[in-house]
Amino acid sequence: MALRLGNLAELLLATERRAEAEPLLRRALAIDEASYGAQHPRIAGDLNSLAGLLKDTRGVEAAEPLVRRALAIDEESYGLQHPHVARDLHNIAVLRAQAGDWVGGRAAAGAGHAHMDRAQRWPHGS
Repeated sequence: MALRLGNLAELLLATERRAEAEPLLRRALAIDEASYGAQHPRIAGDLNSLAGLLKDTRGVEAAEPLVRRALAIDEESYGLQHPHVARDLHNIAVLRAQAGDWVGGRAAAGAGHAHMDRAQRWPHGS
């Protein structure tokens, strides 16, 4: 059910219907948290999706805590050299830059690029 809600939300986002998409993304997140637990890797993807929407509708301040939570989940679940960790760091860098925090954005981007370089050498078995 959560996957279908997320897919419908993505379709709504693609058609610029953000107000309709947000409750679906929140419901998908709640379902996945109830099903898998709050620290499951699937939750990080839900958080990133919701953060992307919130960045556009409510600003960086609403989105960044979600991306930071996703980063914590992915670091705990996969370790520091996983591509999902690099993605989360990239997302934080974008948010910090959009907030005008060029130093924070650059630091997160540098960490993300370092993780991505290591991730390209990472064995993709899991």
